[in-house]
Amino acid sequence: MLLPSNPTCVLVQMQATTLGEAPAHRHMNRHAFGSVALSHIASVPQRVEALLDEVPAHALESTQFQFVHSGSLIVEQNGEQTSYAAGEVAVYDASQPFGFVYRHDFSTTIVQVPSLLVGAPPPRSAGRLDPASTGRAVLGGLLRSSPWSARSRADPMELSSAVIGALRLAVAESTAVAGGEGVGAHPPADVLRRMVLDHVHHHRLDPTLSVGSTAAALGVSLRSVHGAFDGRPETPGALIRRLRLATAGELLLDGHAVADVARRVGYRDTTAFIRSWAAFTGSTPARWRREQLGG
Repeated sequence: MLLPSNPTCVLVQMQATTLGEAPAHRHMNRHAFGSVALSHIASVPQRVEALLDEVPAHALESTQFQFVHSGSLIVEQNGEQTSYAAGEVAVYDASQPFGFVYRHDFSTTIVQVPSLLVGAPPPRSAGRLDPASTGRAVLGGLLRSSPWSARSRADPMELSSAVIGALRLAVAESTAVAGGEGVGAHPPADVLRRMVLDHVHHHRLDPTLSVGSTAAALGVSLRSVHGAFDGRPETPGALIRRLRLATAGELLLDGHAVADVARRVGYRDTTAFIRSWAAFTGSTPARWRREQLGG
C-alpha cells in the first residue's frame, strides 16, 4: 500500500504477524487530509512492528494517537509495554521504534500528526489521553463518524483543523492531570498562525466564532493566539471580521437581502452588520451593491 504523498502526514508502514490459528482477515482504510493521516483497521490477533526505515527522510517528526474501538492494545516502546482497553487512546512517538500487540480481534483508528502541531512533545514511552477530558470526547466523536473518504474530500482543511484541535485540547488536559509536564509548549508562531487562519476560514459563518473560541478549538491560550499575530498587519479579531465581510460581499452581489446576508455571516443583529460593513467599506451594504453592479 502506498504511503500518503503529503510529507507532513506519513503514516508509518507496519509489518504484521498473526497470533494463533484463526483465519486471517484485515480491513484497512487510510486517508490523508490537511496535516493529518488516519488509518482505520479491523483484524485478528497479531503482533505489529513499525518499519521506520521506510519513512521518507523529509517527513516531519510525528506523534501517533491510537483509539481502541474494540479489543485491546499493547504498545511496546523504549523497552516498556503499556496496555490499553477498548475506549482508551494511546499516544506515542512515531519517530522512535515501536510495536503493537493485539491479543484479541480488534478494531482501532490510528491518527498521525506532526509533533509540532500537537502542542507538547510526544512522551518518551507510550502514554494515554485522559479518558475524562473534553478533547478526548470530541476526538472520539470525530473518529466514529464516517465515511472518512467522503468527508476528507469535501473539506480536508476543516476536518484536519477539527482533529488537530481535539488532539491539542486532549493533550493539554491530559498533561495537566498528569502534573503539568509539557503544558505550555506550543507550535512556532508561523505554524499556529496558519492553524488560526485555517480554523477561522472554515468557521467564519459560525455566529459563535471568536478569538477565544478559536484558541479553545486549537487547544492553546488566548495569549498564544494573539502572540502569533504580533507584528502582523492584522489582529485575529480583524481577520475574523474581514473574512466574514468578504463572504458578505459575495452574498450581496448574488442578490441576497441584507438581513439574510447578516444572518448567514454570523451576525445576530442586522444593524450591527450594517455598522460593521460601513466601517469596513465606507458605504451601506445596499449602496455598495448598487455601486458594484453599476447602479
